[in-house]
Amino acid sequence: MGLVLGGVLTSYAGWRWVLLVNVPVIIGVLLGVNALDEGEPAEQAKIDIPGAITATLGAGSLVYAVDRVGEHGWSDAMVVGCLIASAVLLVAFVVIQRTGPTPMIPREVVSDRGRVGANIVTLLMATGSFATYFFLTLYMQQVLGYSALRTGLMYLPLAVGFGIAAGGVGPQLLARTSEKAALSLALALAAAGTAWFSFLTAHSSVYGMMMPASLVTGLGLGATVVVSTGIGVRGIDSSEAGIGSALLTAGSQIGGALGLAGLATVAVTTTRHAAKGTALSDALVHGYTAGFKIAVGLFLLGIVVSLLTITPFVRPRESAGTTAEVTGGGAGGLA
Repeated sequence: MGLVLGGVLTSYAGWRWVLLVNVPVIIGVLLGVNALDEGEPAEQAKIDIPGAITATLGAGSLVYAVDRVGEHGWSDAMVVGCLIASAVLLVAFVVIQRTGPTPMIPREVVSDRGRVGANIVTLLMATGSFATYFFLTLYMQQVLGYSALRTGLMYLPLAVGFGIAAGGVGPQLLARTSEKAALSLALALAAAGTAWFSFLTAHSSVYGMMMPASLVTGLGLGATVVVSTGIGVRGIDSSEAGIGSALLTAGSQIGGALGLAGLATVAVTTTRHAAKGTALSDALVHGYTAGFKIAVGLFLLGIVVSLLTITPFVRPRESAGTTAEVTGGGAGGLA
């Protein structure tokens, strides 16, 4: 709904109102918190401050470096410095998590190879999907000349596909196939829809090409979210369920930031080269389709990761009920 409402707000209230959407949501959450029952107190009361600092600065440095490349190139001193700083900080974060007395990410959470794989898949999916939304928006507004409102409404097929997959296709895949097969099939759908976008031209049919591709992409992304979330929080003790879900969310946000920065750089570079001998609209489309192709590659890489990492999970009988509740909550929260 954010994709649709973003167009409505931009058209009738101004783009700054998009930033205020969170305010009533947060107020509602704060009011709802009062209705919750207190759970058991956490055994680890201390906060992993060194881990939080190194993780935040490391991820931030990486995203900033990739974002800066588009304008200044890989040889820029700031880009090189940020990449080095990011590597050092993220290595320090791993060391802190492995040796610290109260790590932010307990070893038990990342001890299962399938959960690690689901987190990697979530990062790759977000890297490709966030950039896909960005390029589609630019295509509709800069090439087709659509208003912000019409652009938002054109995302309805993707939203419908996502909703159908999250509510039906994803759970059905998990129920009828193995987790590895379910995640691979979901990613294949997302890759197919995004590959369809890579054939867009400045004169493509919106109803004959873009809307069907949006529906397929939405089905794939929605199913991927449900399946990867289910795998990412499987078997985690209820006291650490928040950490498992937070890892997936963090991977999604970092992947989205990297995708926008990195793939936008590719699109801009491709457009500049194409603009030397072709019309501006065609050059722009060349750049966007280059970004779509990389997104497809990321989804296919996600399939490889799922095939290599997702293994059958044997659920302990005594924790089956708790784990099922955690899985359902995690999928809904991330979606």
